[in-house]
Amino acid sequence: MNRIFIVIFCLFLLNGCTAKIDVSDKRESEVLFPKKLIINNKTISVDLATTRDEQATGLAGKSELADDYGLLFLFDNKRIRNFWMKGMIVPIDIIWINDNEIAYITEKVSLTAKGEPHQLYSSSKSVDKVLEVKAGLVEQNGWTIGDKIQYIE
Repeated sequence: MNRIFIVIFCLFLLNGCTAKIDVSDKRESEVLFPKKLIINNKTISVDLATTRDEQATGLAGKSELADDYGLLFLFDNKRIRNFWMKGMIVPIDIIWINDNEIAYITEKVSLTAKGEPHQLYSSSKSVDKVLEVKAGLVEQNGWTIGDKIQYIE
């Protein structure tokens, strides 16, 4: 009886050692995309928003943003994007990105007053990425439409 138990136990262990780990829940972009980018010699450390939940939350609840930090939204396709400021505590600049180039900029997006409807902010063109940064960084760094974005490790 003990031998049968030992054999079954060993088979169980071997099966566990050969099991594949399913990483299909992770988007390829989460694994391969760098966590820093450069726009006109300014390096920005970024967190990635790739899932619907992360994208719906965005920077909501953050009480302050560093001058070298942003949240980069990665999308699987190019289209006109709409963002709102629900739950935001600090104003931001929104940088709409298409093919690693700034396609449009929405500066100093203000907070929605309590009880007021949330305003939608839209890209003027189809984009595949959106970067949210501290309000004023676009002006401070002289970023403009057409600026190239470089991604680094």
